[in-house]
Amino acid sequence: MQNKQNNLKALEEHNKIVEELRKIQQTGHTGIACPNCGNELFDSSPGCILTSNPPQYRVFCRVCNWMGSRY
Repeated sequence: MQNKQNNLKALEEHNKIVEELRKIQQTGHTGIACPNCGNELFDSSPGCILTSNPPQYRVFCRVCNWMGSRY
């Protein structure tokens, strides 16, 4: 149920979206293009969060071996 007055999502809707994203991310897929070659970046260590501010995740490209981090 969407609150049209201030565009808030219902808790159930938010949880469903987060759960779907979590399932995808457990495979290592990020849906982010490599800045070097344009292929998809993958999480190096799914579930491992860098304790930076803001928290980040290590990513790499399977095609060109580019490595970096994402928020």
